[in-house]
Amino acid sequence: MQDRISKCHQAPSVAKLFFQHIADLLQHGVHSDMLGLTFRREVFMLLQASMDAEEFSDFLSPMFHARGGFKAKVMRLVDNTMTVSDLAHAIGMNRSYFQRTFKVEFGENPSDWLIKRRARDVIEYFRTHHEPLKVAYVDLKFSTMSNLSAFCKRYIGMTAREIRRAKSIDCLNL
Repeated sequence: MQDRISKCHQAPSVAKLFFQHIADLLQHGVHSDMLGLTFRREVFMLLQASMDAEEFSDFLSPMFHARGGFKAKVMRLVDNTMTVSDLAHAIGMNRSYFQRTFKVEFGENPSDWLIKRRARDVIEYFRTHHEPLKVAYVDLKFSTMSNLSAFCKRYIGMTAREIRRAKSIDCLNL
């Protein structure tokens, strides 16, 4: 009986070490999405079963509320994603949890933030590049020149040609 009690007390520390190892691997990108998800679920259940609610919450709190960590991941991955779902997937969160976390960390909805960021990128591109619009829409990752023009008109208030000709555009209102 004493041996069984001793093993039970060791389980949380073993689970913590295992979870930390998996978290390190996931953070460094050494996983497939499904493998990572499976490991996280298994470890999550192990930890939850081996700790009381307060201890479990205290243990997970630093990982999910580290301000610099989430923001740094978003900034590192945002250039390779086009949608909120893509960004959430790249970070390894489901979309709804990602949106709630994003709102807390950045102070605005991720879709609004992505649109503003993209609008700033378009304006900056036209300030620094002089390629024809048929090249610009590809460089800016729009599917067609028409989509670029519609985006510019809707979110910047000017067509792509007008943005190019403008001497200065106030990006702060975006």
